[in-house]
Amino acid sequence: MLNKMSCHRQIRCGENSSPLYGITGLTDMRFEAINIARIIKELHPGSLVMAGGRHFSKCAEDTLSNIAEIDAVCIGDGEETIVETANALENSRGFGGIPGIPYVLSQKNKSAQRFVNARLSV
Repeated sequence: MLNKMSCHRQIRCGENSSPLYGITGLTDMRFEAINIARIIKELHPGSLVMAGGRHFSKCAEDTLSNIAEIDAVCIGDGEETIVETANALENSRGFGGIPGIPYVLSQKNKSAQRFVNARLSV
């Protein structure tokens, strides 16, 4: 389990901050994931924090309504979604139309369906 000090060290280890951080979490680890999001926002307030995994996928709207440090929630397989989100950030495009992100910054994305990739699923 990460404590606040080791988490700070891990996030600060890079020379530059990232514009995008992805966090995954199962229900039993949701509080650790939320704490990591808070530390990221404390160290890099301008970055976008995206949460995914089974817990956040099932609680997307609730997460964005109650956890200010989480900016977006990825539902379903995130391997393609995270790349598309990074490209959108790099090219200053919006997130509308990226499958797998039904909620970004508390705004609904109408074309959010991303189907589960059977090769990536356990």
